[in-house]
Amino acid sequence: MLKIKAIVAVSANGVIGNQGKLIWKIPADLKFFKNTTYGLPLLMGRKTFELELNAVCLPGRKNLVISKQNNFNNGNAILVKTIEEAQSWCTNNDYKELIIAGGGQIYKEFLPICHEIYVTRIMADFEGDTFFNIPDFFQETQSIPFIIGPLSPYQLYFQTWINTKFIG
Repeated sequence: MLKIKAIVAVSANGVIGNQGKLIWKIPADLKFFKNTTYGLPLLMGRKTFELELNAVCLPGRKNLVISKQNNFNNGNAILVKTIEEAQSWCTNNDYKELIIAGGGQIYKEFLPICHEIYVTRIMADFEGDTFFNIPDFFQETQSIPFIIGPLSPYQLYFQTWINTKFIG
């Protein structure tokens, strides 16, 4: 069975981005993201792929881009048009996990079927136009603090949340 997971960095006030881009580049969070997603298929929306990654695939991962448009610069990403097509691609290619990497609208669509969410909680407020709220049907199972230092100017928590609909 394919497990769908999401990964997101969220500020204390719920901001995840502004005008299609991350607001922060925190080395500790980037390392966590790479370590968590490496070797797995990573699904993102077209706007996230184009604006945040400049249409360049992240190395060491299969980059799936969900879009209804056929004429975008896919940078060798795998284009899927639906959630079901992304799931099918993963199953047909023997992957047991699919990681959702944003943006905001993609998270909203996928969270009801996500098994887990990996959250980097940034303990600072930021201004932005895209927000992330963890739905009530998720329960925090782990929170590991990361202290302010050379890899982060902010207090961070690396959290794992599980979807209680899948427990039992």
